[in-house]
Amino acid sequence: MFKHLFTIIWNKRKSNYMLILQIFLSFLVVFVLSTLGTELILNYKKPLGFNYENVWVLALNWPADVDDETGILSYTFTPEQIRETVQQIKYRLQSYDEVESPITSSHYQTPFNDFIPTRETKIGDLEATIGALQVDDNYTNLLGIDILEGRWFRTGDNGAAYKPVVINKSMKDKYFPNESPIGKKLAVQYYTDKSEIIGVIGDYKHGGNFYREKPFMFLRFNLDSPHEGENLPLNDLIFKVKEGTGAAFEARLWHDVQELTKGSWSPYIYYLEDSRERNIRNKIIPIIILSVIRDFLILNTMM
Repeated sequence: MFKHLFTIIWNKRKSNYMLILQIFLSFLVVFVLSTLGTELILNYKKPLGFNYENVWVLALNWPADVDDETGILSYTFTPEQIRETVQQIKYRLQSYDEVESPITSSHYQTPFNDFIPTRETKIGDLEATIGALQVDDNYTNLLGIDILEGRWFRTGDNGAAYKPVVINKSMKDKYFPNESPIGKKLAVQYYTDKSEIIGVIGDYKHGGNFYREKPFMFLRFNLDSPHEGENLPLNDLIFKVKEGTGAAFEARLWHDVQELTKGSWSPYIYYLEDSRERNIRNKIIPIIILSVIRDFLILNTMM
C-alpha cells in the first residue's frame, strides 16, 4: 500500500512538490528528535555521581573592572584582601547551626553548569585541550564523589614538588586505557608545568542528569595553603544546610556577607536543587519544541 502511495506521489512529483518537501522535513525532524531523545534518555539513566539535596552555593562576586582598551579584567581588591575577606566569610558560615557540613569552594563552575573551561594540557608527548575545574580539598567530601583510584587533594599537597591533579574516568579511558594514570606527569596551562595525577574519580556528571561525560580534570586551590599561587580565593562557597532551612536563614546569611564585605561585593545565594531543575528544563524545552514541529508536519502531511 505504502509502496503504491509513494509511486503515485513520485509520478506526480511536480504537482506534489510541497507534499514531498513536507514528508522529507517530517522525516528529518523525526530523525533528529529520535537521536537527541535517545541520547538524553541514555545519559539520564546513568548515575549523577554526586549529592545535591540541601546544598547551597554562595557566589561572592568580588568587584572587578574591565580595561576599555585591553579588555583585561582587574580586581578592585588585592588577592590578599580578597583572601582575608573570603576566610572571614567561611568562618562565619561555619558558625551557623544551620550549616552541617565542611565548606568547599569552586571557581564559577558549580554543578549543573554545562560549561567547563578548558586548559591546554601536555600528556607525555601528546598535547590536548582538557576541561578543568578549580576546587579545594573538601569538594568530594561535601558532594559525595567516589574515588576509583588514588586519592583526593589534601593538606600535604601544599608546596609539593608536583602540583596535584585528579582526573575523571573518561580521561583515564581515553589517555591511559591500558595503564594506571596515578603518578603520570602533566603540564597544565595556567596551573603549572609540573603537575602529577594523584587520583581518578568515578561517575560525575557535572553538567547535570543529561550530561554526556567528557575527559576533564580537577585542579587544586586551597585558601589555607601558605604558598602563594596555591591559595587563590575561589568565587563560590558550597555548603550543606539542615533539612527545612529556608528563606529566613538565606536573608540572614546575605546580610552578614554584606556586612563583612562592607557592601562592596555582590553576593547571591542559590540552591543546587533549583539549578538541577533549571538544567533539566533547559534540556527538555528543545525536545518539546521539536515534538510540536514534528506533530504539525505529520498532521499537515496527512491532511
